[in-house]
Amino acid sequence: MKPSDNPILDFLLRVRSFRYTDIPETPGNSNLGASHEREIRKLLESTGFQRMELPLSDFTKQDILEKKAFSNIIEPSFLKNPLGGSKHPDFVLFTNTRVFYLELKSSKSSYNPKWGSAFPEGKDIWIFTCGNRNVNETTFFLGEDLISAEDAKDMKLEQESELARSRNKSQGWKKRTGFIGLDLQSQRFTDSSKKEASLMFHPNRKLREARVYDYIWPGFIELDGKMEN
Repeated sequence: MKPSDNPILDFLLRVRSFRYTDIPETPGNSNLGASHEREIRKLLESTGFQRMELPLSDFTKQDILEKKAFSNIIEPSFLKNPLGGSKHPDFVLFTNTRVFYLELKSSKSSYNPKWGSAFPEGKDIWIFTCGNRNVNETTFFLGEDLISAEDAKDMKLEQESELARSRNKSQGWKKRTGFIGLDLQSQRFTDSSKKEASLMFHPNRKLREARVYDYIWPGFIELDGKMEN
């Protein structure tokens, strides 16, 4: 079996080479996120994914929220922003009788993205393209490899409370995540300007990417090592 036999694996291998400079600049357009999504959509389509539109006869928005199984859907295919333009996930991919959730993030200069209302969690795949002149690369990871299910739940509750206004409180996540804290007020990981505390330069970066490959195609790549705290 070759990577080309697994469309999403083929897609991610191409994404790994995607650069921030591959996002075309449009005069007067400051919506970087939309431009990033457009280029990733083109990459999906060039990999063989077909775009579908809601509503589907046997697949509703509630099915998407509950991550239910599906039937009678052309594959490989994808839905773009199925729950709305600003809601997670950005894409739902259908391939090999499996469903994958894809969330895209990008930044022109920061080593870490601004998360918005969705926290990295579970088996959802997050793709981050960094435009910092020291990087200009793309990485990806499973949400659960950044934040545990327990912490993600607590963060959501805290975000909805008055405690989310306190930067001191949010700094406390640093020790619990084993990575870096989440500043709930600015919705960025703290210390995002420091290389050693970033997605792009973190010692777990390659292992996180390998775990995505392994989730999609177990055995495709040999997992070597453990996550560092």
